[in-house]
Amino acid sequence: MDSAQQTFNKLLIEHLRLPAEDLSPDATFEDLDIDSLALVEMADIIQGVYGFPVADGAITKTSTLAEVAALVEAGRQAAT
Repeated sequence: MDSAQQTFNKLLIEHLRLPAEDLSPDATFEDLDIDSLALVEMADIIQGVYGFPVADGAITKTSTLAEVAALVEAGRQAAT
């Protein structure tokens, strides 16, 4: 697991209180029973922590954790 994935997993554990053992890179938010309100909250958390906005619809129930970790990493690099 790469550092971007590990960092994103920490956010999920801390803010959405997800168990670490459920956080595989191929898991989707649907697999984790995350509702649409929590997805909006996750986008707000990413913006608050990393300082860049997440576009509406960029994170969906079918997004994998690896896809969102890559989105976060790309946003972090673009913001610097």
